[in-house]
Amino acid sequence: MARISYDEGTAAAFKAVREIRRDGLAEWREAVGRHLRPSPGMTLVDVGAGTGAFSSAFSDWFGIRVVAVEPSAAMREHIPRT
Repeated sequence: MARISYDEGTAAAFKAVREIRRDGLAEWREAVGRHLRPSPGMTLVDVGAGTGAFSSAFSDWFGIRVVAVEPSAAMREHIPRT
């Protein structure tokens, strides 16, 4: 498996081009809700969180704590802080 090294330019491009907008995640919301059955007090770990699109969506949708784990410092800089 190739290791990708994200610099700030690559991370910004990823967020601009590859990140799925929140309104395009409806099917993910339904699937995660059905399979994970999130509940108050639950903590979800998002491994390989990238720019945090799913982390912030899961937190907002289900009112749960989400810990984003992302090895790239440049990608982490794009994760919304709450």
